[in-house]
Amino acid sequence: MTPEEKQAAEESIRKEHLPGFNYDALVAEVNDVNAIRAKFAATDVGYEKIQLFRIFNIEHDDDVIRKFINESYHIENEYVMQLNPHKFESIPEYVIDECVRMLPPIQ
Repeated sequence: MTPEEKQAAEESIRKEHLPGFNYDALVAEVNDVNAIRAKFAATDVGYEKIQLFRIFNIEHDDDVIRKFINESYHIENEYVMQLNPHKFESIPEYVIDECVRMLPPIQ
């Protein structure tokens, strides 16, 4: 995307959907290990924890853990057919515990 295209897209998003939208700030936040760790710690929803953990792009050697981490990311596999993750927990606690164990250290 050219700088002009990026600027036009951001202006369109701000105008039509999110008045405070700032793409560069969002990218910086996603690349901030401490910010993602804080979001991970702040939620009690396993599905959200898995999505945040995916940002770290950490591979796990256990097939079951890797399946939950990788497959729950694909919207066509899970989200369309799932119960509300804020009301019904679908991620086993041992998977979340393993994600916590593997989180990158605070920087």
